[in-house]
Amino acid sequence: MIAKETLVDVWKDASQLQEIDPDKTLFDLGMDSIKVIDISESVFKLSGIRLEWEEFNVTSSLNEVYDLLREKSAAL
Repeated sequence: MIAKETLVDVWKDASQLQEIDPDKTLFDLGMDSIKVIDISESVFKLSGIRLEWEEFNVTSSLNEVYDLLREKSAAL
């Protein structure tokens, strides 16, 4: 399982923002589908958990993604 702070850092790297509002969507934070792929790949490298497009896209918030990762981690 990836720590929430690590996930925040991944989003900060992808967005090049200093702060991330965990309730705003990727789109609201100014990111696009390429950033979704970047984040998904980083998450996979750090946790071994693959996020599919149907689960994680520009309409996802950090809190939603973290909850999804917790669910997927528990199912392993």
